[in-house]
Amino acid sequence: MRAVALVFFGLAVYYRGLVAAEDADEAVGKLLDPCLGVTKPEETPCYVCTKCVAGVWNCSSVDCSDKQCVDGYTPPGQCCAVCPNGPNCKTHGATIPLDKTVTLPDGYTCRCARDEDNDQMMAMCTPPR
Repeated sequence: MRAVALVFFGLAVYYRGLVAAEDADEAVGKLLDPCLGVTKPEETPCYVCTKCVAGVWNCSSVDCSDKQCVDGYTPPGQCCAVCPNGPNCKTHGATIPLDKTVTLPDGYTCRCARDEDNDQMMAMCTPPR
């Protein structure tokens, strides 16, 4: 015969047969925490799971779209690139730090600024006089 569990004030009572203590603990735990025994999905640096709610894990992909430099690299074990020299732009073969104005060897004067419309770094240059 099958064992039937009744839960009353956190206590499990079993009828029609003996049930191992581990099974009783698991039955009570499942009723109190629907995430008990739910396997967490495999994570990667770019796919993370934060919490389990009602037996379902909340997982999402990491957003790395906020690129702030031209010389970024992705360290081993991480998802998004880092900027070793801070935010910057590249134009005419030169890397220019954010908010700096430089005169290039070809005479152009360039400035690296943040484009307010798309929040990206953008080099703006004026030709030599």
